[in-house]
Amino acid sequence: MAWSLFEERYRHCFLQTFLEKYRLVIEADIALGGVLMKSKTEIRWLMEVKNITQTEIDLHLITLSHRVLESNNPIINDIANVSNAFGDMFSELELKINDKGNIVKIKNLSTIQRKWEWVKQDMQKHIHENEALKDVILLNDELYSSAEMIKKAIASNEFFSVYFHLFFGKKLPSFTDGIEKNNLLNTHKLKWAFDGSIKGEYTPKTQTPTTVSIVGFPQSKINKEWLQEAYGRFEHLPLQNAKPTFEDKAIYTILPYGKIKNGVIERNEIVLPDMLYAKYRYELMAEETTEEPKAKKTLVKNSENKKHEIPPKNWLIID
Repeated sequence: MAWSLFEERYRHCFLQTFLEKYRLVIEADIALGGVLMKSKTEIRWLMEVKNITQTEIDLHLITLSHRVLESNNPIINDIANVSNAFGDMFSELELKINDKGNIVKIKNLSTIQRKWEWVKQDMQKHIHENEALKDVILLNDELYSSAEMIKKAIASNEFFSVYFHLFFGKKLPSFTDGIEKNNLLNTHKLKWAFDGSIKGEYTPKTQTPTTVSIVGFPQSKINKEWLQEAYGRFEHLPLQNAKPTFEDKAIYTILPYGKIKNGVIERNEIVLPDMLYAKYRYELMAEETTEEPKAKKTLVKNSENKKHEIPPKNWLIID
């Protein structure tokens, strides 16, 4: 979308307070040689945005549930159980964030640290059964003693990576480069550039939802050295001529005052199509705004012997 320096561009920010329940469904499909892991996970949150100023926002976030809906491997359930035990410490968050979506202050920091002490006490009861718990306790003791480390742990939560992504607080269209992240197989670093844009015309008085699209482009040089660092541990696989492909794209529907109605993110890393890859799909839905009962009643009332096609709830299309 072309734009002029004299035009006012779209900027995603919160313009009013709101309370909303969100549902995130994560579908994962990972192949590690002879090991195939597929899963479908659901997380639900209650989100409250309040006390909005030009530079800061108060955000309250409560995790309502976190469960594995489908899985083909018992390891997935074991990992989920451990993750949930630690995730309970972040089940209630009272935060102050800035206009870029970054955490400025954890207002209930003492509560989170107190929860860790309770979890640590329970874990210490089982150290004699599993010596590895000693290392887990030492590692997390360091984490929960530092406010900055806790900020990083919270920021890596699925909610923040999906809800705020890279466009919150930015004027669109925009281009952001030099973003370094772990690759999806979590074996090496990969630099990305992201192109953010909106679909359709925008004016500051727009009263209809805005569609935001984000497309990522790998910037790292994928040479022999990078391939060895990333996939050297899979030496039993035929990687001699591997040419990995990477994909990171998203599309969101956002209401005029900044609340996300729904969104889809797709991230893929394919090294060998049948043997080594990671594919993730995230779908975020605002529970109160996806049902739209009034719209359905109107369609039925105005039918008058005419057939009307009611669009499906999840109508997002990824180009």
